[in-house]
Amino acid sequence: PVKPPTPAAQPASPDPQKARAEAQAAAEAKARAAAEAEAKKKLEAQAKAQAEERAAREKARAEDEAKAKKQLEAEAAALAKAHAEQLAKEKAAAEKRKADEEKARLKAEAEAKARADAIAAAEAKEKEAAAARAEEQRKAAAQAKGLVAAVALKQAKDAAAAAAGAAGDA
Repeated sequence: PVKPPTPAAQPASPDPQKARAEAQAAAEAKARAAAEAEAKKKLEAQAKAQAEERAAREKARAEDEAKAKKQLEAEAAALAKAHAEQLAKEKAAAEKRKADEEKARLKAEAEAKARADAIAAAEAKEKEAAAARAEEQRKAAAQAKGLVAAVALKQAKDAAAAAAGAAGDA
């Protein structure tokens, strides 16, 4: 297809009115092209600014998310540490309580044994004392029996002597 010749390629027309109209059309076309180029430039600048703004917003959001994640992780770590410390404290307290209970049990057992030993010793002493008293009573009884027998023997001798004396007088 053959392109129609551009206005610039045409020879200048001898008609001044036509030439003015052509010049005006060319100027308008040039102005329109310049305005379009300016509008295109503005749009591109606007698009670039929007893209940069979007990128900045995205970057800020990513940084905020990273910060929040870091903070959450720090809080979780602090909670875990506090929980572990609490568990350790409770375990230590339980072990101490157990040790104290064991100590108290051993002390109570030792005291009970000491009481039982003291009672047993007192009972043994009492038995010994009772045995000693019984022995003394037996000895005293035997002594008394011996005395009674001696008195009876003496009385019998005296009676015999008296009888012999009476018989001698007679």
